[in-house]
Amino acid sequence: MWCKNFFKNKSTCEILEKLMESYMATAHSLRARGVTSPSHGGHLSQETEKLLERFKEVRGAGLVFPYIGSGKGYGPLVELTDGSIKYDMIGGIGVNYFGHGHEKIVRASLEAAFSDTVMQGHLQQNEESLEVMELFVECANLHGAKLVHSMLTTSGVMAVENGLKIAFQNKFPADRVLAFSNCFHGRTIAAASITDKAQYRDGLPQGLNVDYVPFNPKIALKHLKKQIARRPGKHACMIMELVQGEGGFNVGTKKMFMEIAECLRENNILLFADEVQTFARTYKPFMFQHFGLDEYVDLVSVGKSTQVCTTLFRDEIKPRPGLVSQTFTGATSSLFAARVILKEVLKGDLYDKGKKLGLNHMYFNKFKKELSKFEHISNIGGIGGMIAFQVYDGSMETTMQFMHELFNCGVIAFIAGKDPVKIRFLVPVPAMNPGHKSGYPKNDLREIMDVVKRAFREYDRKADKKD
Repeated sequence: MWCKNFFKNKSTCEILEKLMESYMATAHSLRARGVTSPSHGGHLSQETEKLLERFKEVRGAGLVFPYIGSGKGYGPLVELTDGSIKYDMIGGIGVNYFGHGHEKIVRASLEAAFSDTVMQGHLQQNEESLEVMELFVECANLHGAKLVHSMLTTSGVMAVENGLKIAFQNKFPADRVLAFSNCFHGRTIAAASITDKAQYRDGLPQGLNVDYVPFNPKIALKHLKKQIARRPGKHACMIMELVQGEGGFNVGTKKMFMEIAECLRENNILLFADEVQTFARTYKPFMFQHFGLDEYVDLVSVGKSTQVCTTLFRDEIKPRPGLVSQTFTGATSSLFAARVILKEVLKGDLYDKGKKLGLNHMYFNKFKKELSKFEHISNIGGIGGMIAFQVYDGSMETTMQFMHELFNCGVIAFIAGKDPVKIRFLVPVPAMNPGHKSGYPKNDLREIMDVVKRAFREYDRKADKKD
């Protein structure tokens, strides 16, 4: 309350406006410069090299890219300490949904800096925590779901953990989980036990008992019924990505998910939708809404693009006191940002109020069309702002090399999937649409494709040199 009143003060408003004016002028300058190489003759500066070595020494492992941000960014563009400016098509693996330097989010963060409570949590809540939880609930129930509770947390995997604990307590003594093959749900011991990737649980104890179902519309239901029949009454929930992220941006079908949802309900097994990566990236705010699963979802985990994370759940499965609680449930600056982001999503104009498929659909089609023009790109898939594609033979070695060429040429991306391994984009769609008030007036798609073209040239040139 104090913070609101403080920012109504005339002199405070003037100072804030000057700060914002200065910040946005700096951000806009990145737009004018566009994609640039490192300022030291196309090479990393000694300062950046030293920073990278320090990171490696302190972390015990080097960074994936020589990505050390300068703190400047605007829209889909970000500046690094080496002086280069790049298109950020991964956004910290989905964190920057609105791109960099979004005016409303920056303004909210400045206002948050004047709050006494730096971190909010179990015994220190401000009004913002309540507002954000209410916005999450409102967003989740737009189409008839009954997810009336929201428990905030600081990370996506903790939102998953809290959901699992709620499921197990509700279905005790059931002690098993159902999940899809090739799934990813995080790297804690419990989440890594579910995540279907051996390297993420190498050397770890098996924290949970998991039974897998193929992510395949033709056989998923058959295998689900088989797993349930093998261990009747033993499954607390089925946790599922409705679009597999780490697995390669694999998209299921409405029919597959509806059949699974009905089967789970018949067998008294909770449906847990993990939407940490999918929130706001498809054709409705939640992917479960896109597939019409509103009446079936019992638990939903949300994170990344919202800055703070949450577990949403029905009243009937509300946990007993003490099961889910954290000292910290979000920095005040993150809560201020989350409030802005959720309000923007709730406006509905990102999705054209349901009348059309919206910006995410438009950009997916545009990207797919442009990527399909490249000779060495195949298997283009995904949905909305989630785009994945194979380059050359799709091997890990080739894909990693090409990913680094993309980075060097000016686009930051990442990998996903196996057999083939793919390049993945998490496109900051609102930051790329000049027709939307959240967007930025520049033809980003064309410039990104120019970078992709340069990356192919560089990859082929180096491959020819090897031969």
